Amino acid sequence: MDSKYNDTVYINRTKFTITNTNDDRNMGIINQNTDIVRNLTTTLAQDFESATAY
Repeated sequence: MDSKYNDTVYINRTKFTITNTNDDRNMGIINQNTDIVRNLTTTLAQDFESATAY
């Protein structure tokens, strides 16, 4: 894999509130599939680059 990318991604959906992190048992997925990691990293980087700064 290109050294620009990590080899593992943690995918999670949660709101960072006490209820969601302590009581609702939200969980995520750890993925090491090279194509998924690369595509997700690229998409997030593109989203970040085109975001409006606050």
